[in-house]
Amino acid sequence: MSDQPRTPRKYRRHKQHPNTPLGQVLNKYDLPLSTLHNWLTEAGEQYASTSTLSRLVNGKGSPQWTDRLNTIIAARLRDHMIQLGETKASVDAQLLEVFTEGEYQPMISKRIALRQDEISYFGLTDDPFKNYPSSRDEVFISRPLREIYDAVLDAIKYRHFVAVIGPIGSGKTTLRALIEDHVAGDENLHVIWPEFFDQKNVSPIEIARTILRETDTPAPQRATALGAAVKAKLSSMTQNGKRVALAIDECHRMNKSAVSSLKNFFEMSSGGFQKYLGIVLLGWPSFVSTLEMPEFQEIYERIHVLEMPPFQDQAAGYLAHRLRLVGKKVEDLFDDEAVTYIAANAETPLGLGNIANQALRISKEKYDNTRVIGAALKNEMIFENKVSQQGWRKR
Repeated sequence: MSDQPRTPRKYRRHKQHPNTPLGQVLNKYDLPLSTLHNWLTEAGEQYASTSTLSRLVNGKGSPQWTDRLNTIIAARLRDHMIQLGETKASVDAQLLEVFTEGEYQPMISKRIALRQDEISYFGLTDDPFKNYPSSRDEVFISRPLREIYDAVLDAIKYRHFVAVIGPIGSGKTTLRALIEDHVAGDENLHVIWPEFFDQKNVSPIEIARTILRETDTPAPQRATALGAAVKAKLSSMTQNGKRVALAIDECHRMNKSAVSSLKNFFEMSSGGFQKYLGIVLLGWPSFVSTLEMPEFQEIYERIHVLEMPPFQDQAAGYLAHRLRLVGKKVEDLFDDEAVTYIAANAETPLGLGNIANQALRISKEKYDNTRVIGAALKNEMIFENKVSQQGWRKR
């Protein structure tokens, strides 16, 4: 027996879980199988043996009990992550990649809409948060978002490789709309957005066929000829002054083979410094963990990761912008304290709209006031967000 002192049990970290979606989350939050066992036991679940949980984390669980166990684990993981200070948007982004929507219920709320009598009471032409922007003029573009937008346009024009990362509701869809609107007005820019029913099953061959189809080029039958056909077409477009980019939304759902192939698409060139294709990826923060895997080192060294700006930093400006679209100034409906509270507790545009509309409703129904007063309202609304010095009373 060794004479070396043993590390006390309480200081020894548990064994790392496998690199599966569930295993990655458990490793990130340092959760051993014993924690899952306790959660399931507390819920009265009989299929909670160590061997059963091991198969579950390895992605080899039996369908007859996997859904039941995952539903319980997803709910407890959600609570655990919120207690650690994660935002609802971050929790949703991570857990929706691990569990199906049947196993995990997203925390992002449905939109709270103003009734017609409320719209009239506050002198609005419409619900400020009802409609998605119908033109570029209706989009709120903060300075941080403008910087992201400019970087993506540079990637298209100068054939860079970028990934724009952000949780649900962070504005990636709006960013995509802005990009598509800009490209539509420039005949020398061509962005290819592959649309796949199930991103997890997309192969490099399907990506190549999409590039050819979107550039009106017949695809050869033999898979071995696809690469040469794509390169020849991109070379021709480059020589004719076209700037081409491959843009993939929800990149966090891509399988490893498709992710690996991006390096080959990006490196298509004339043999010198002239690349043929820029690449733009949009996805959830979990995609960064994928890029950090050893097998993707060559991609990680080439890609520029951009993070969508935190919404809370621009929430007050967004509120004022949405009110202008329906004919009101923010000071007409909210005092400074109310604006501060709303901005401090809004994690996404949807969240801000819900808080603001709820505040207007309370102001009408409880105070018969056409202006939201923060000092009075803060005792009426309770938030589950992390406590901040300027925030409203939290649950």
